[in-house]
Amino acid sequence: MDFSKIKLLLTDNDGVLTDGGFYYSNSGDVSVKYNSLDGMGIVLLQEKFDVEVVIISGSGADYISNRAKKLGIKIVHLNCYDKVEIVKQILLDKNLQKEEVVFIGDDVNDIDAMNLCGIRVAVANAHSSLLPIVDYVCVKNGGDGAIRELADIIINAKSNKTN
Repeated sequence: MDFSKIKLLLTDNDGVLTDGGFYYSNSGDVSVKYNSLDGMGIVLLQEKFDVEVVIISGSGADYISNRAKKLGIKIVHLNCYDKVEIVKQILLDKNLQKEEVVFIGDDVNDIDAMNLCGIRVAVANAHSSLLPIVDYVCVKNGGDGAIRELADIIINAKSNKTN
């Protein structure tokens, strides 16, 4: 695993950027919790280390696009039930080799897309079906710093390669 080669981080949303929980109000409004450490990790990757971040989610919730915009994430795929085709298209459009791409996920619907990427990462509380196929399991849970943990690994690898 050479994290210094990473140019693109693909991530699921619910269960990775969030803790997977949904909060419903009496009026039916839904809210989720994002972690500010994860947000800073995404900003640092994009602004200082030239690593693009793309969200690929089976959900179509507006909160995903709103969070992405705040973090400067330009590409967000919502209502994405076939993540494989999206990942194939992204790699083709960006002319990237699989070794330049890391995918972080949390559940079975991420596995096939993860297998198209050079480095496969699971959050600590991922479904057990991911464990046999991933290269790295975060110490942190989804929505609780897992993205920052991965960002720090990439940042450290890129920083050490230039020294």
